[in-house]
Amino acid sequence: DLEINRQKAKDNVTKAQENQKRLHNLKIKKPIEYQIGDKVLLYEAAK
Repeated sequence: DLEINRQKAKDNVTKAQENQKRLHNLKIKKPIEYQIGDKVLLYEAAK
C-alpha cells in the first residue's frame, strides 16, 4: 500500500513537472533574426 501511494505521488510530481515545463516553453519568445541591411532602432539608455 505504501509503495503504491509512493508511486502515485512520484507519477503526479512527474506530470506536474512536465506541465510546468510545457507552460514555460510556451512563454519563451524566439529571438528576432536580423539580416544585413535591416533597419533597427538603437536605444542608448545612458544618454
